[in-house]
Amino acid sequence: MKKSLAQTYMEQSVAAATLRTYNIRIDAIKKFLRTMKKASLNLELFAIFLQKLETRNGQASKSTAEGYRAALCHHQKIYGLWCDPTPWADTWQCRKMVMGYAYKGKTVQQTRPVRGQVDSPMFHAMMTVARQQYPKFAIALELAYRVALRPHQLLSLHQGAYDNTSITIPDKRCRANNRFPPVTRKTIIDPHAHQLLRDLENKPGLYFDFSASELRRVFQSIGRELQWNTTALKFDGPHCLRHGGMSHGRELLTGAEEQAIEHTLQVSKNTLNRYTTPNSRRKQ
Repeated sequence: MKKSLAQTYMEQSVAAATLRTYNIRIDAIKKFLRTMKKASLNLELFAIFLQKLETRNGQASKSTAEGYRAALCHHQKIYGLWCDPTPWADTWQCRKMVMGYAYKGKTVQQTRPVRGQVDSPMFHAMMTVARQQYPKFAIALELAYRVALRPHQLLSLHQGAYDNTSITIPDKRCRANNRFPPVTRKTIIDPHAHQLLRDLENKPGLYFDFSASELRRVFQSIGRELQWNTTALKFDGPHCLRHGGMSHGRELLTGAEEQAIEHTLQVSKNTLNRYTTPNSRRKQ
């Protein structure tokens, strides 16, 4: 269905990464409806969907439930999706339902593993497996670590993004209600990353022709083979490479002032300290 101009403008008021997340969540609900053999979603079916999420994830997470409700609000108000007959995801009843669903998550003691960082020895072990078994993804995994990129930033890279000193990437801070531009420049400090980027610049269009979900599945497969996951740490996706990449970048910038390191790596002091915390000191 063709979008109206008004719908296009409303979409532009939301960050691109948030829109992608909304669409992924709506697709998950559509899959659930097909399984249930239902044509439309209502409040009761949404409650059943959340119940199934709890069974699958082993917990009732308020942030997850609110994320799905936000996606529903967006699609109902802009596209009129699953209005029964009017938008209901932003009603008092739906908000209360999500609060009640999440209440168990607050009262039941749960211990969940925290996200780990791919440190230097793990990175080299990963690259050995990637080059042998997943050559199509090996350069992307290496670049994500060496430049400390988020997955969506990595997969946005295209011919012309690299200028021999830095790359153009989406700026996560950009919102419709602030003055941050949609993209920013990130300085490349790893010599090997420079060579990878020079080679990739010979390819027209996007550097990589696979999706974030495909990259995540490959990363998780390598993690299982190398037995990374423990009861205390999880390595759930390539964002773990960004954590390890920050430690790598900080090491490359040894001797620089802390403020200069934060500016070059484009993170706040608190984020840098959190990302570079060794796996042995990461707590639940």
